[in-house]
Amino acid sequence: MAVLRHPKTPHADWLFIAFAALAFVSALISGKAIVARRDIADQRALLATLPDVGTAVPGQLAIIDGHISASVAPLYGGFVAYRRERRGQGWRNLDSGKQPLDVTTASGTYRIGNDDYDFDRLTTRWTDSKRDDAPPGYFRGAVRIAGLVANGPVMAIGRLEDKDGRRVFRADRLVGLSRATYDERLGQDYVMQTHVAELTGAIAALGFAICGWQMRRRWLGT
Repeated sequence: MAVLRHPKTPHADWLFIAFAALAFVSALISGKAIVARRDIADQRALLATLPDVGTAVPGQLAIIDGHISASVAPLYGGFVAYRRERRGQGWRNLDSGKQPLDVTTASGTYRIGNDDYDFDRLTTRWTDSKRDDAPPGYFRGAVRIAGLVANGPVMAIGRLEDKDGRRVFRADRLVGLSRATYDERLGQDYVMQTHVAELTGAIAALGFAICGWQMRRRWLGT
C-alpha cells in the first residue's frame, strides 16, 4: 500500500528553513553563553582565593587593588592607559596605550613595572572611564575610548618580582575597577549569561523539535 506524503510547497520549505536557522543560531548563542558563564565562574573563584599584594611573596600570583597615583602622566586625553575602538560589525581595535603604573593600595604604593599587560575584557563593563572619542562619518563608524585615569581605581592580577631589592608587580591583566566592584559585575554578568543560555537553549530545542516534526510529516507520511 502506497504511503501518502504531504505535498511539498514553497511556503512549507521556507518555514522549515526558518525554523532550522532559528534553532541553529539559538544553539550557537546558547553555547557561547555557557562558555562565558564558565569563564566568569572560574574568574570569580580565582578572585576569591588570590592574596592581596600586601601579603604576597615574590613569584606568587596575587592581586593589586587600589588607585592610580596622581603622579602618573596621561598618554592620551587624560587616560594613563587606554584602548580605542571603532564601531563596525562589532567593535574593532584601533590602538592602545600602556605604560608602567604606580598604584596606591591600603598596604602602600606599588609599581606595575611592565607595559605589556592586557585589559581584562571578561566583562564589557571593565572600566567606568570611557567616552566617545570621534563621531561617526559617512563611511566610518564612531570611535570610543576606555581605560584608566589618574586617581581612578585599578585592579590587576599578576606576580611580585624582586628587582634590585625593590618589589615590582608584573601585571598579566587589569581592569579599571576595584576588586569588589569587579567581582560584583562578574556576578551580574553570570546571571545574565545564565538567562541567555537558558532562553536560547529552549528556543533551539523547540526549533529542532519543530524541524523534526515537519520532516517526519513530510518524509514518513505521519
